[in-house]
Amino acid sequence: MKYLLFLFLLSSLNCFSQETEISEAAQFEDTIIALPVVAPEFPGGVRKMVEFIQNNFNHPICSVGNEVTGIIWISCVIEKNGSLTNLKIEKGLHEVFDEEAMRVIKSMPKWKPGEDESGNVKRMKYYIPIKIK
Repeated sequence: MKYLLFLFLLSSLNCFSQETEISEAAQFEDTIIALPVVAPEFPGGVRKMVEFIQNNFNHPICSVGNEVTGIIWISCVIEKNGSLTNLKIEKGLHEVFDEEAMRVIKSMPKWKPGEDESGNVKRMKYYIPIKIK
């Protein structure tokens, strides 16, 4: 039985800033920005990301398998080179499903990084919701 997996990306406003204590010079270089002019993008866009997750998510077989429904929220930072770092489950459903969601997100190809109002590529925090049915 194939389980459907839906991914809802809210918008480029899913990016939120993260405060860090760094020197003044380094602050502008490595800051994670909140409102990008150009949001980070999965190669091929949202549809390709949904397809990627659907094709790579292996629905775990466990005693709670049919009872688990809801949304797993994963946060990450999309680096200047497009790689995903600082992955964290913000809200999970069940340990087994959370681990599988993290595995899939970790296996994603590099993203197109976001840009600020000056056209500079910046690190950005992004939230990825994965709906399990």
